[in-house]
Amino acid sequence: MKCPSCGYQNQEGAQYCNMCLYSFIKPHPESRRPKQLQPQTASRERQENPERENVNQQY
Repeated sequence: MKCPSCGYQNQEGAQYCNMCLYSFIKPHPESRRPKQLQPQTASRERQENPERENVNQQY
């Protein structure tokens, strides 16, 4: 079985390419659905960038 990604000749029935680890296993249809993204909250941004918390406040 020739790998479509790298061209390596693998054993027939292989699940992954031995050279580049390309998966020969076909995904289930439900795994192809895009995952719904949860909206990013402002609190997460404050945790990642605490110095930006007071940017809009005037002194």
